[in-house]
Formats: sequence, C-alpha cells, structure tokens
Amino acid sequence: MGQELGMLRQWASGNCNLDYFKDPCVVPRLDPVNKTDGEITDALGHALDPGLLLPMVQFSGLPCVFALERTSPQVFAALSRLIEPIKASFMKLYVCGGCQRSTSLVTGSTTVHPENMSNTVERLDLGRQIDSIALPNLWEAVAPMPDQRSDATIMVLRGYLYVCSGQDGSGVLTSAARFDPCGMEWEVLPSMAEGRREAAGAALNSCVYVCGGANTSSPLNSAERFNPLHNAWETLPPMLRQRSGAVSAVLGGYLCVAGGGDGQQPLSSAERLVEDRWEVLPSMSCRRIRAASVVIQEKWFVCGGGDGRHVLNSAEVLDLGGIWQGLQPMASPRWSCVAGVVAGCLYVCGGGDGASVLQSAERFDPASGSWEELPAMSCARWDATAVVADCLYVLGGTDESEALNSAERFNHQSGAWEVLPSMVQARCRGAAAILIG
Repeated sequence: MGQELGMLRQWASGNCNLDYFKDPCVVPRLDPVNKTDGEITDALGHALDPGLLLPMVQFSGLPCVFALERTSPQVFAALSRLIEPIKASFMKLYVCGGCQRSTSLVTGSTTVHPENMSNTVERLDLGRQIDSIALPNLWEAVAPMPDQRSDATIMVLRGYLYVCSGQDGSGVLTSAARFDPCGMEWEVLPSMAEGRREAAGAALNSCVYVCGGANTSSPLNSAERFNPLHNAWETLPPMLRQRSGAVSAVLGGYLCVAGGGDGQQPLSSAERLVEDRWEVLPSMSCRRIRAASVVIQEKWFVCGGGDGRHVLNSAEVLDLGGIWQGLQPMASPRWSCVAGVVAGCLYVCGGGDGASVLQSAERFDPASGSWEELPAMSCARWDATAVVADCLYVLGGTDESEALNSAERFNHQSGAWEVLPSMVQARCRGAAAILIG
C-alpha cells in the first residue's frame, strides 16, 4: 500500500514519466527491465489493481487524478479504465445563490430585495452513500460567492465553475466569478460589458459565452464571451433579436439561441453564432419563453414555455439539417420547468401550468417518439434547478407560497424518486452544477 501511495504522490508532483517505471529500484514489483512499452502498460494494469487504486487515490487527494492524466501515454492507457470510477468517487453537486421569494405563476416575474438574496454555496458529495433519514446533514457549506445573486448564468469549463451576471435585489449584475474545486476558493473575474439577468449561455471553444437576458428596463441582444487565456471579456456581434428567457444549446459545434421574449412578445425565432456573426435558423412552430431544452445525439429538443397567451404542452426538435419537427405533446402544459437527459431520454419535471405549480414529471423517449408519465415528485416545484450525474437531481424552487430547501433525484433504474437530505438554505432561481472535487 505504501509503495503504490508513493507512486501516486510522485505522479502528483508532476515528475513522473515512463522512465520512472523502468527503474527496478523504484517499482520493483513491476519487474519492467527489458520490457517494451506495451509490456509496461500491461504490467501497470496488473500491478495497480482497481480495488486498491481507488481508495488510494481517494486518500491521496484529487490532484492525483489529474496527475495520472498528465503522465506518459503508456501509463494513461494502463489506468484509463480507472479514471472514470475515480472521478465519479469525487463528484460533488454544487448549488449557488438564489432567492427566498416566490414567483408569479401568471407573469413569471419575481420581486426580490437584497435581504432575500443569497451568496451562499453548498455541496453534496455524490460519491457517498446518501440517506436522507440516517444521514440528514450531508450538505456541506463551502466558500460563498463574492456577490449575492439569482437568475445567474452558470457554466462548467475545464473543471472550473463560472457564475456570471444575474441580479442581487438592487439591480442587474455585471460581475462574474470562477470557483476552483481543488483550491476551494472563488476568483473575481473582470466585469462584463453589460449587466444582465436570465441570459442564455454556454461553454464552447474554451470560452464562456453569455447572450441576451434583460437589464433593469428591457431585454438585450448584446453578447460577450470570457476568454480565460486572456482573462478578459470579448464583445461579440449583437444577436439578431433581443431575447430574455431564451433557451440555448451547442449544436454541431455552434452556439444556438431560440425563443425568449423581446419585451413586446415571446419569440419563435432562432439563431446561431457562426464565426463571430449571427445566422438565422428556421423558426420554431410556436413562440416560447421560459421553455425547457436539451440536446440528445446532436438534436435540439425544446418543449413547453409560454406563448404570451397560454402555457404550452407542445414540443419540437431541430436536427443538424436545420428542420424543426413537431413531437407528441407533453401530458401537461408547463413553463419554468426543469429538464435533463438520462440514458438517452428527455426528462421534464415541475414548472407551472398558468394556474398551479406542478408536481408531475414525464419522460420522452426519442426511439419510440412518445412521452411517458412518471411518478410525481415529492412536492410541487417551480423555478427549481436540475443537474444530471448518475440520476436527474432536482433542487429547491418554490411551491408558490415559499422557497424550498428540499431536494430529490429520479433513479431511472428503479423508476422512483429518492428524497435527498434537505439543503441548508431554501433556494429559488439558484444555480447548480456537477464538479469533480
């Protein structure tokens, strides 16, 4: 055990290469003398048993995982089958900010004040056995964000968590911050060119993109991206339409934005960013604001939302050929719901139907082209947050009367919802992400 642990620490130091493993004095049990690179790979694979390596990495620390990936190709080949289980053991669910006020089911608007906003951050270790009854206090508070905010745009890029813009109860924010899960600290980034909330965004081409949203008076068509290499925001050409509450996706390597509202009405139009210019895409069949969207096998699925008069149950999909196709409608109309992809299927949960907050959930199978009603969540949720790891995790939101601190996940293998330990703080319109560390 001590020998393997020493090897992992050597990897973490960054001084490890193939010659390290050829030295019989350093790793005598591998007996690598006169072996070819392929034979060394095989020897490493046999010597570092998965059942032994995983707890060693857990003990040595997360930097060892990334150090393994920086070693020689032969070492990486021998250990590649272990990388994903190792990373999975370090997966943590982070939840940031949000507010403690309910949202209007009719207008979708929230009136918030600074005292109702939060900058707190907490995380749940997904590598542990989670039992909400036996272990009710599994959420761990971590370093708070530099600013309190809700309605932020959140993305993960190269292992870092980026939180951009949003509102703090006094106005919209130009601020942005980056969280390092290894150092467990936030870094304040340069300010954005324009403050915005409910913006669309994506991580693409090693940059963080933020588009549209709304300032204190009107929706925006401006767009910008943060380039970590230059530690600076770069102004992009404005979108073709002002959009707040739009959906966005990366499709075919391009950032695509659809729907939202321009301050006068919801939109059906769509566009994509191609070489720093916006290009018109075919319009959706319906105007949609606060819809839900996901990408499955290079197809963009958009469902629900509001058209300015009604909450919708319709759904449609855009493929790489640029053609929107209608899908079977959902069982319930819903907007401000959450969505995710698990095992190749689209899951849609909660939201509002214009009269009440929904507890229902349903699943669309692209193979069969049909929706299936799922067991209801433990409570009704509107403006919740959702992320996907091994399961679909649904967090917080509001039941119309108050913000929620409850959390649950849908286990697609058992076909049932599992109640998770409650978060420390109730959060509506917060942000969440899965990080390694």
